[in-house]
Amino acid sequence: MNRPVAAIDIGTNSFHMIIARADASGHIEILDREKVSVRLGSGGDDFDQILPEAQDRAVAALKGFVQIARQQNALIHAVGTSAVREARNQDDFLKRVRRECGVRIHVIPGQEEARLIYLGILQALPVFEKKILTIDIGGGSTEYLIGKRGTPEFIQSLKLGAIRMTERFFPGGNVEAKAIEPCRTFIRYRLESMLELLGDRGESFSYEMAVGSSGTIKTVLDLVQRHLPEPNRTADTFTSRDLDRIVEMLLAAKTPEERIKKTGLDEKRADIITGGVLVLQESFRILHIDKMVYSPYALREGVLYEILFRKKKRENLNEIRRKSVQFLARKFLGRGPGEDTARICVLLLHALNEVHLAHLVDQDLLEYGALLHNVGMAIGHAGHHKHGMYIIQNTDILLGFSTREIAMLAALARYHRKSFPSKNHPEFQVLAEEDRARVRLFSGILRVAIGLSRAKQGVIREIVAERTDVRSLRLIVHLTKNPFRGTPDLSYALTSAEIRKELLEEALKLKIQVEIED
Repeated sequence: MNRPVAAIDIGTNSFHMIIARADASGHIEILDREKVSVRLGSGGDDFDQILPEAQDRAVAALKGFVQIARQQNALIHAVGTSAVREARNQDDFLKRVRRECGVRIHVIPGQEEARLIYLGILQALPVFEKKILTIDIGGGSTEYLIGKRGTPEFIQSLKLGAIRMTERFFPGGNVEAKAIEPCRTFIRYRLESMLELLGDRGESFSYEMAVGSSGTIKTVLDLVQRHLPEPNRTADTFTSRDLDRIVEMLLAAKTPEERIKKTGLDEKRADIITGGVLVLQESFRILHIDKMVYSPYALREGVLYEILFRKKKRENLNEIRRKSVQFLARKFLGRGPGEDTARICVLLLHALNEVHLAHLVDQDLLEYGALLHNVGMAIGHAGHHKHGMYIIQNTDILLGFSTREIAMLAALARYHRKSFPSKNHPEFQVLAEEDRARVRLFSGILRVAIGLSRAKQGVIREIVAERTDVRSLRLIVHLTKNPFRGTPDLSYALTSAEIRKELLEEALKLKIQVEIED
């Protein structure tokens, strides 16, 4: 029996933990579940700070989770969502949690959150063969995904969470009639913009069934079952008509206290439910949803499944990551990405590893960064390194990547030309010290690879690194032999590499000579 895993979802409203283990046959045994309402996120439309009192609540909750997990001897894997990824004091919060709780929080982008939610849903419902639309309304954001057979086809994370909408339009959870329509208009605008984005890609918003997950949708289902009983109603399903009646009921109750009294709502959700149900109702209307099935599994179960079956799923996840990188490159470049530049980057990294000057950790990020380094050219050549950084930072196309990994890919695009990495640059400053060193090294490798890729594609077969003395390094380029064509002329490629080698020299603290094998 494998060691148990504790998957923790650091949500904007609540923290959830599920502990489970898997046997050799793949059966998952749930050992424990825990939920604490923390209210980590606040601040209206910009969750730019995790307040001290919210941090205190978070640390207290996580200490309890850790105690429970240790009783089960479980490995802990925690993911942070909207409130953490948007906070300007994110780094301080993450360090405090690590220091006081011993927990490292992996902050994930919205699109990765949606993918993991989809993975969780697939463990709960028999919908693998169906093309489904999933909607998960959290405290700070709502994740939309269309997928089939485990593969996401469309993902969008919108800043339309229950807490966010409530604080913006219904402070304190108190409903004023004059605020309802502005809230609806705000939500509709975001949803219509999402559909326009899909239309720009030449795709249609089609699906076979809609599936909802997490607290707001679970609350709606509970209210439907309690207040709209029907003899033949399916236990996990509600219709657009059901939803309209529940929304009308909730809007008629002007305060959280009145909502609790009239509907029986949990007091921890009574103040934020209004913002959440309006997001759901407008989603039904704009996306033409007639009926929704509720999934009891969501993000934490997706994280759990990913970790428990990591070895089994790694190949599939790598494929998802690579395909999303290739799609982004083709979308902005209009052609296949720079596969040869990426290949040469890997050759260089392995050459440096052989002489103990580099590790192979994050090799895939170097490769993906090489494939994407020129995406900014779609906007214009001038400043395209900065355009590329912005595209990578803000795209919803890249799947299977953490926030840290997205930041590193963006930094590689930023530093593949022009200025060197600097602590004065915000995009470099946000990286951990270890990642800064890696970005400096990878950017240096990428620059040299760009120079060498001026050679004919595929002609560079291998690169060998040799230490000539304590201050110098030779990079010897071995070529693919072709007896009918002779030795190709690599003079331009070598000159180009020599021009670009300075950052790599700085990262390695060595003088570098690039040359062709004798």
